[in-house]
Amino acid sequence: NQGCVRSLLAHAGVSLGASLILNRAPADAIALENAIGAAPVGTATPRSPPAWRRIADASSGVAVLRRLRHETPSLGDDASAGLHLGLPHAVRQANAGDPRAVAAFADAGRTLGGALAATAALIQPQRIFLAGPLAQARPYFEGFAAPLLAALADERPNRVVRSRISYLQASEASGIERFVFADGSPIASGF
Repeated sequence: NQGCVRSLLAHAGVSLGASLILNRAPADAIALENAIGAAPVGTATPRSPPAWRRIADASSGVAVLRRLRHETPSLGDDASAGLHLGLPHAVRQANAGDPRAVAAFADAGRTLGGALAATAALIQPQRIFLAGPLAQARPYFEGFAAPLLAALADERPNRVVRSRISYLQASEASGIERFVFADGSPIASGF
């Protein structure tokens, strides 16, 4: 969007990332964009004292799969890891209306959106983008959007936008990137 000079991008997959985009380029001050997963979120309830956990432990693909009791071996943070973990299947479950999957994805999205709501209220971005495989789960996106829209000066629904890239597309892009930039690659070495 040519007129969009200030936006916030969140990426939700096996791990989480966030970037502030100013004048259509990532802000120089946001050097540790993937540190969002380590940020603490509260889990207080009326009957218990506040407890803290990392956003990644509540909102990442691994967190959703653990809540759904899917096996979650440690495969790293790359895009292909999600295919092995079964994220596409879990996303299909949520989009098909499976109550457990809907609840798991909605809660995870709401936690990430709530964690970014103060930032959104402060910077009032023209757009907030949710990218990554978890954005494909309708309940995750809706949970993510709700606290952000509440934090913005006006609640135009088109201010929170979902990317449509799938896990398979992200895996393909990751594979191409590794091939192109790997040590000894014919492309990286200039043929």
